[in-house]
Amino acid sequence: MKKEIFKLNYELYNGVVHHDHNPISSAPSKITNMTDNDLEVGDFEDFLFLYNEVSVSQKKKSRYVDSHIFIEKFSSELQQEYIEHYGNPLAKVSKKYSMILVEKNLDKVSIKLFYGLRSRRVGKHWFKTSKNMEFITVNTKTGDFYRGSLLNYQSKKNCQKKICKNFFVDEPINSFMITIRNCVWSYVLDHSSVTREAMSKFLQEIDGRGDFDELSFEQRMFKFYLDKKGVKYPNNFYIYSKKFFGPQFRKELKKNDNRLVDTIMSLNNLSGKTIKKALHTCNNLNIDLYYKTKKLFGEDWINQDENFVLKTLNSEIVIGSRAIPAEFLDLISKEELRRVFKVFKKVFFENRMNSYTFLDHITFYKELKMYGENEIKWMSDDSESMNFMNEHRDWSDKISYYKNGFYNRIYPEYTYEELEKPIGDYYPVVLNNSSNYNNESSTQSNCVKTYIGKAPSMIISLRKGSQFSDERATIEYIIFEKEDKRQVQRVQSLGRFNSKLSDDWISKLLKLDLRMLYYVNDKRFESVKITKDCPNGTILESDSYFNEEGTLKWTYKSIEGVPNAIFQWI
Repeated sequence: MKKEIFKLNYELYNGVVHHDHNPISSAPSKITNMTDNDLEVGDFEDFLFLYNEVSVSQKKKSRYVDSHIFIEKFSSELQQEYIEHYGNPLAKVSKKYSMILVEKNLDKVSIKLFYGLRSRRVGKHWFKTSKNMEFITVNTKTGDFYRGSLLNYQSKKNCQKKICKNFFVDEPINSFMITIRNCVWSYVLDHSSVTREAMSKFLQEIDGRGDFDELSFEQRMFKFYLDKKGVKYPNNFYIYSKKFFGPQFRKELKKNDNRLVDTIMSLNNLSGKTIKKALHTCNNLNIDLYYKTKKLFGEDWINQDENFVLKTLNSEIVIGSRAIPAEFLDLISKEELRRVFKVFKKVFFENRMNSYTFLDHITFYKELKMYGENEIKWMSDDSESMNFMNEHRDWSDKISYYKNGFYNRIYPEYTYEELEKPIGDYYPVVLNNSSNYNNESSTQSNCVKTYIGKAPSMIISLRKGSQFSDERATIEYIIFEKEDKRQVQRVQSLGRFNSKLSDDWISKLLKLDLRMLYYVNDKRFESVKITKDCPNGTILESDSYFNEEGTLKWTYKSIEGVPNAIFQWI
């Protein structure tokens, strides 16, 4: 027999009643502007309807008649008015409702949320209806947990049904509470209190705990389930909820005599007292990072420090499919690996460096060794983060050389005389080789280094304070010909991370624009040349020319060794 534990019912009504006639002046322009030739069969009856010549029941469907032709008489939010004008086609009526219900039926306790609407537009005879129900049901005898929904159940054809059993991965209690809040916020101001009260009544009927308990609703539900299923769990049991699913897990749980930690270790091929102890106290389960750490430093090394294993599991940094190259451990010395160990802790425990940069650094090391850079050593540690970034930039340049060669853009001598004169306290620097392109890209965190092979593009780094300042703007100019005259256009001028420059840069940029205009029209002007030193010792050279469209192109088309299709810094 069903027993009602808790119930809250909310309803909102709205009715807008319209006049049964319109003045002549209110006729819609779509009809008053119609000529005889525009009228179609049936339009004349619609025209008469607008002027109250025929009754509403005589109205036929027309593309010209819509709710905008009705003039509002009055509106109301009273239930009485909704009922009174329910069948009145001259009224727009709607009802919106939500109901929260907690009930018990023998061993089953349920919390249900009903919500929907019923509305009819003015001039229409049919109603738009939506009925929905979402629920959580718990069997207090077996502990089984069900989360389900029936959406649009007023329609047999379009009804959407869903139910999950004992699935805690997506935090079902929290998601259900969010659904309740979204449904009742338009009815009550303190919708959070209503939501908590309903869920509290539901869970109190299940486990008998009060609101003062230190566990969250989600934790209480999962704990009740584990207790009923006889699972042996540690104090940090809740972090395992996202792993608790699937027949393989339950089969392994049974093999391990319902011991939760042993099951996790068995499924993930983990062993040892250190990791087992950490699994009893950790507040996160970053097992993937633990695997990669064990592969990188060795199990004996990391197990010497219990806190290291614990911090690895607790780390929030997810590195996904990135793997440690197998050759890395064969190439690096133990002394170097100790430095890697220190940098690792800065990255994953203190979040002081980017994890992808760290993994790229490992890949760079392996690749440079494979290219024959046998003298290279991992020298950076945790003493200063800049040491690591400088080393990373240097290795990035070397990798770029081996893969793409080293470029030199050759400008006329007067280029530097004219363009690199200070503008007040701002210093323009013309970028002209792979090193300073890469340095600019690293400092500014953009991909301007891919522009070195772009013939019409001239990059100037405008630096505040000195030529070596890190406070700078990266500026791209395009040089072209139009109507047989050389032209220049500033197409990009951005700060670090491609950010917009502040207003105090504007006047300096305008002065630099004017200087560039004089530069391209100087009688000494020569189009840029480029050389490329290839890894095999070959040196490629190219001049440039303006094609028929006025675009600057290389005479030797194959000289671009880096993809030139990306025209936006990322």
